[in-house]
Amino acid sequence: MTLEELKNYIKVDYSADDALVLQLQRSAVEYLLAAIDAEATEADFSELERFNLAVAMLVSHWYENRSATTTSNGQMMTVNEIPYAIKPMLRQLQAWYWLQERGDEDAAK
Repeated sequence: MTLEELKNYIKVDYSADDALVLQLQRSAVEYLLAAIDAEATEADFSELERFNLAVAMLVSHWYENRSATTTSNGQMMTVNEIPYAIKPMLRQLQAWYWLQERGDEDAAK
């Protein structure tokens, strides 16, 4: 996913935060790969749009919630938890990777 595609997803149209967005992207990729399998690489997912979407969703969440807490309706809340929508996608990516590693390409589609 290019920087421009990612910035479009998170609705950033200026370059002042480019370095931050790229750092968040690298961190999101590392996070997902570690959660999928210790031996997974970014190249394993280069053709999978779900992986790019999960990266973009994490970047968006981390970009919008740069502090450990936030206030909502006068109450302090923690925001460091990964958004729920990413969890099912992560399980799908884990299953897809496992099937690829087994050589069961038809089942992985």
